[in-house]
Amino acid sequence: MFAVTRFSFLVVSLLAGSAQAMDSNFYIAFPLGFNQVSSEDVRIVQNPPHETEAPGGFRGGLRLGVNIKGYVGFEFNVDAQGWDLFKEERGGLGFVGGALRLHPVQIAQHWKPELKSRDWDISMAYGNGWHLLGQQADGGWGRAYEGSYHQFELAFEYYVTEIFTVALELPWRNPVYDPHVFSNYEEGTGFCYEDGVWLGLRGSIAGNCEGKAAPQASIFSPAISLSFHIPLTRSAKRRRGPAREY
Repeated sequence: MFAVTRFSFLVVSLLAGSAQAMDSNFYIAFPLGFNQVSSEDVRIVQNPPHETEAPGGFRGGLRLGVNIKGYVGFEFNVDAQGWDLFKEERGGLGFVGGALRLHPVQIAQHWKPELKSRDWDISMAYGNGWHLLGQQADGGWGRAYEGSYHQFELAFEYYVTEIFTVALELPWRNPVYDPHVFSNYEEGTGFCYEDGVWLGLRGSIAGNCEGKAAPQASIFSPAISLSFHIPLTRSAKRRRGPAREY
């Protein structure tokens, strides 16, 4: 009973304590937001043979990272969006990749010591990885776009406690799609995309579309991210206000 009470007091103390700047830490984040797809090339099929734009919608994800000295972080992230999930012809999009995150305000503390008293942070990130967008449909009318992507992000983070933060993240993702578009992703069948024209090449399309034009798109994915930080070492306090009394 005493051990449980002591453990509970420790947890409450950590959650209620004033925010601190982490020197080095491991963090796990849960971004929840919205995808907005902008493209004249990317189309999905929901009611064959009718083509429509890829819908925007809710996205959820997971990010794991290690921050070194509070200055730079190395991240792995995965997130996805789905639509028509309860229909037989469901669709969605997803990203799997990594990123490098820079914390310029943390670096500026060397020249501006007064910044150590803040309970907020700003970061910039660059990432890339693998991306897939599509929707399956009967009769070979499916559409799936596959390729890599580049991501640029600006984030504003607030330290609620020394281990828990809330952030507004503004990532812009630029897919680099392959020039072929799948009509059946599992069977590897599809078409080549060139100058807005669907070419009737069927069968295995690996290598059939080399040198041809590829679909283009941009995806804006704003999110609110909830993060938990596990300190590896601890340094100067982020806030220097009076001690709390309990």
